[in-house]
Amino acid sequence: MPVNFNKNLSIQSARNNVSISYFRGQELDQIFDYIKNKILNNRNHEALYRKYYFLMKVLLYTGARIEEIVPYHRDEYLDKKGIHEEISSPGLRPVDINLDVSTVTLPTLKKKTLNGRLPQRVLPISQDFKNEYISYAMAMHIDIKSKEPLFPITRKAVNKFMGKLQDELGFKIHPHKFRHTFGVTAVLSGIPLNVLQEWLAHSSIFITSIYTQITGLDTSRYMGQMDYQNL
Repeated sequence: MPVNFNKNLSIQSARNNVSISYFRGQELDQIFDYIKNKILNNRNHEALYRKYYFLMKVLLYTGARIEEIVPYHRDEYLDKKGIHEEISSPGLRPVDINLDVSTVTLPTLKKKTLNGRLPQRVLPISQDFKNEYISYAMAMHIDIKSKEPLFPITRKAVNKFMGKLQDELGFKIHPHKFRHTFGVTAVLSGIPLNVLQEWLAHSSIFITSIYTQITGLDTSRYMGQMDYQNL
């Protein structure tokens, strides 16, 4: 379960003093309790709410970018000579989630593409992730071997849904905030920075290190874990 964060806790970049927005534990409870209630009491849109419920769980439990979860396509010109490349990804698919070995394979943005396809990374998944996926697959009659997108929607649709959710609950809700929450939770849970860098697919460990810039955190408990006998 995510850590229940101090409301006054903030994370800042040491270089630019840029605040990073993330969810506190109470806010996560509000989000998921609200959608659970919609699933139970709004049968006409039950499938829609189930979809967004699981999508947000995936973002929370993997730290993925939203473009790595939903289908993605972009045309771009690589240089001044006008060399053109189409970049695409189907997003997350059932076949990408391996319950036997507890992993999920994600397309990775901001990495060099191969023939217009985004490269991939493999992450371990928690038991909470597996439970949520099994529940979603059963409720939505998902073929776990399917190569079709789990979330056949656009980022624009996701932003619209989260915007409405934000209006209802009264605090900022957007896809990248789940990624930051994953990063904060990992640091507070003692995940090594190089491991977190791999999970988040950061090009530099400096980018990952912004999650260690936590002010207002009592770090005295970590000092007690120092063991010089292991040197």
